[in-house]
Parts: sequence; C-alpha cells; structure tokens
Amino acid sequence: MMIRAVILCLFSLLFTQCACAASFDCDKASTKVEKMICENKGLSKSDEMLGSLYSKLRSKVSNPAWTRKHQKEWITHFRDRCKDALCLKSAYHNRIESLSSDLKALELEKDSDANVCSKLVGFINRGTLEELSVSSMEIPSLEILRTKFGYWDGVPSRYWKLDFNGDGSSEHLLMTDNEPYPTGGYLMSESRPDKGTERNLANLDDSFGDVIAIGEKHLIYSYPPKFWKVNDKGKLQVACKINYLESEIQIIDGNGTPVCTDFKKAMVESSPGMFVMSDDAKTIFRELSFDFEHKINGLPEEELDSLDGLAHVDVDNDGRLDNVIRVESQYKGRFPCSAKMLVVTNNDATSIADTKTNKILMEKLSGYCKPSIEARIYKGVTYVHALESGADALYKIGGGKVDQVCKFQVKRKYKVTP
Repeated sequence: MMIRAVILCLFSLLFTQCACAASFDCDKASTKVEKMICENKGLSKSDEMLGSLYSKLRSKVSNPAWTRKHQKEWITHFRDRCKDALCLKSAYHNRIESLSSDLKALELEKDSDANVCSKLVGFINRGTLEELSVSSMEIPSLEILRTKFGYWDGVPSRYWKLDFNGDGSSEHLLMTDNEPYPTGGYLMSESRPDKGTERNLANLDDSFGDVIAIGEKHLIYSYPPKFWKVNDKGKLQVACKINYLESEIQIIDGNGTPVCTDFKKAMVESSPGMFVMSDDAKTIFRELSFDFEHKINGLPEEELDSLDGLAHVDVDNDGRLDNVIRVESQYKGRFPCSAKMLVVTNNDATSIADTKTNKILMEKLSGYCKPSIEARIYKGVTYVHALESGADALYKIGGGKVDQVCKFQVKRKYKVTP
C-alpha cells in the first residue's frame, strides 16, 4: 500500500503543472503567453534570469524609467507576440543577451575613453542609450543665470550641476533652444570662474541633447553623434566621434505574416537610415495610378490641397472600387508641417464622402502633422502604408474599422571613429 501511494504521488507530480519560479506570480498568470512560461521549466528559468538582470540594470542606470519603458515594449512587441515555446525561447535569448551586454558595460567603472566610447556605441546600437541619460535639474532663476553665465542667446531649457571632469568641483551646464539653430548652451567651471564661459558648447553643426552617465564619467551627447567631455582646463573636448555604419528594417509587429515579410524584403536603403521600395518590388506592392479626373474644385478646408487625379481602388476591401484622390494637408503655424492623405469621394467625384472610411483615412491614419499615407495592393488586398519616419506601418481597412497588420522600425548601427 505504501509503495502504491508513493508511485501515485510520483505519477501525479509528472503531470501536474510546473511550479516554476518565473519572475511573476504564476498563480495569477492570465494570458496564453504567461501560462506557457509557467508550464515550461526552461522558459520559467529564462524569465527568472531576465527578471534578475532587469532589476540589476535598473539599479545601475541613470534613468531607470527608460529601462522600464524598453522592457514593457519588449514584452508587448516581442514576448507577447509569440505563439509557441520556440518563439519565446528565441525572444528571451535575445533579450537576456541585450540586457547582459548593457549590464556588463556598466560594471567596470574606471575605463579609458576608448573603452567608454566602444561601450556607448553598444548602447546606441541596442537602442538603450536613453537609460544612461541624467535628468536635468531645476533651472535657476534668470538673475542667478545672468550672474553665472552673463548674456546668452536662446531660451534656457535644461540645466545640470555636475563634476564632469572628476576634479572635485562642479561645472554648470545650461542648454538653450535657439531657433532656427540646433540646441546650444553654455558651460562654466566653478574651479575656473575667471576663465569665463564657453558659449554654444561647439559650432552650430552640433545639436546638443542629453548628459550621459557611464560608470564615473559624465559626458555630453550631441547630434550628429558625438560624446564630449570636460577636460582638466574646464573646456569641452570631443571624447568620441561616432560614424554611421548601416541600417536594417526590423518587424516589431506582424512577424511571420507574409505581407510583412515581403514588405521588409521590398525596402532598400536610399540614404543613411532612409528606405524606399525597390522598383522590382512595385510589381508585388502595386501603387495607385491617379489617371482619372475628379470634379472637385475646392476642398472643404483651406489647408487641404489636391495633388493629382483620381484613382479607382477598393481601399476598404469590401469588393467595390472607390474613387480616391490624394490631398496634402498643410499647417502653417509656428512649427509648419504637412502630410499627404488619401480621401474617398462620392460616386460622381464631386465632393468628399462623409463615410467611416474617410474618418479612418483622415483622422486615425493621417491628418495635420501626422504621417503621410499611401495605398498599396498586395495579392488583391489593399493596405494603407503610413510613412512615419523610422517606424512605418501597414494597415488594412474593412468593415468600418482599421487593423494594424505590420509595424516596422529602422535600426541604425554606428561605429567609433578612430
């Protein structure tokens, strides 16, 4: 009887859900992905390892809010898109590798400039540089700023008081917004107030942004990519020059979907970080031909301008051809912008139709200062391509609603210039 009880106990253990030590409470697992992780010993261990790395990284970076944001994006766009354990295994492997690289780069505090530059390029290429940014401090009153910095151009936007060069005294760094020029600023060392201020930080070819902390070093990041240090004389000096290497398009939503995979293959780099559709691929992703005439003399809003003729296309995939024109919205305020939109007309092409499809096209997918859109026909289905810089997306309209089918991001890679 005792032996039988032991055998039954062992048998039940074999077929009981794995009580695995994931980073979250498996008793509260609610999604299919969470349940897959909890039921798989290997995935559960990977999740626990990732949770430990994530906690360590958040304790070491200057801006843990960015670490949390990147982790949530990974969960949404990569982990939770998986349909099976093999996909989850790959997603965890890549994420653990990325966090391990970031953590390793932060563990050695005293490094040469060359090593620091190499590590910073790694953060840029992994898309995690923001996690090293140092939050700006409260901007002092104008009276204090004038006392410290004298006259300056532009509007004070951010301020730091830090020991940039490790000499035991602080430097004051004031960033200013100068229109129409890039962000400039001023630097003053408390140990050398008699030397005056260094104005504009550098020439106007550089747009200065964040202060970056890595180990014991504080550097100033500018674009085009450079990192600046404060030397022992209290002056700015280039610590790292970064050169563009290459770019690739990554699918962040819709991975494995044929239209997304084919669209990625269709895009070619036309200039650094910019992609266009290859001529050969335009036979697969057919563009609209605006070969017909419409009878619209004026558009309802003065900021809308018609660009060309009329196209016949089933833009909402209901089996009937729609009359579609292409218009440009222009905003001429303080920060001018424009966007190219698609609009459906009525049957005789004399006015813009009041339809759900137009609300989707003009309000959800495009509009003032939103991404431009165009339509492409792939295997008989019409997709709307939103051309947002660095994050294009494909949408499908149908049944009075719109679904995002694919989302892409451009991953730029850089290298340190010797």
